[in-house]
Amino acid sequence: MPTANARPVRVDIGAIDVAAPLIAVGNAKDGTIGVPPEKKPYLAAWYKYSAAPGELGRTVIVGHLDSRFSRRYTAVFYRLGALKRGQKVTVRRADGVVVEYVVDGASLQSKANFPVGQIYGKSKRPELRLITCGGTYDKATGWSGNVVVYAHMISWHHATSAERKKPMHLDTPPRW
Repeated sequence: MPTANARPVRVDIGAIDVAAPLIAVGNAKDGTIGVPPEKKPYLAAWYKYSAAPGELGRTVIVGHLDSRFSRRYTAVFYRLGALKRGQKVTVRRADGVVVEYVVDGASLQSKANFPVGQIYGKSKRPELRLITCGGTYDKATGWSGNVVVYAHMISWHHATSAERKKPMHLDTPPRW
């Protein structure tokens, strides 16, 4: 098992062409989970109050579905809902450990009935939750729900030279 408490620095999801840097976020002013800066929709964010990748518990990573600061279809988790059972997600940590997860499924959850216990609750194994906005969009209230992908750890290894050199998608949007 990897050493505890190493911050994640990158998430890769080959099936949907994600190769994104990770930042850490806490809680927003309203008490909800923080999100990456709107002006940097190519970033994903690890919720720093969730488990570190590879630790027992649930690692939570959030990312934008879209942004007024990005070109269409360029936000990091635009295609998150397309992930299927059995597809892989890797998260690289600052200590060089790569944690591999396999997708168990995905669901659309309403914001009014968000399953907090399934997302942030305890787990007897290392698990991953990937979250973005979803449902219907209303200019006044925003998105009606969230797409949540559920995954569990299948293995870990130290990053290879090729993995350390793999480029990230840093799609910096043009200024408006």
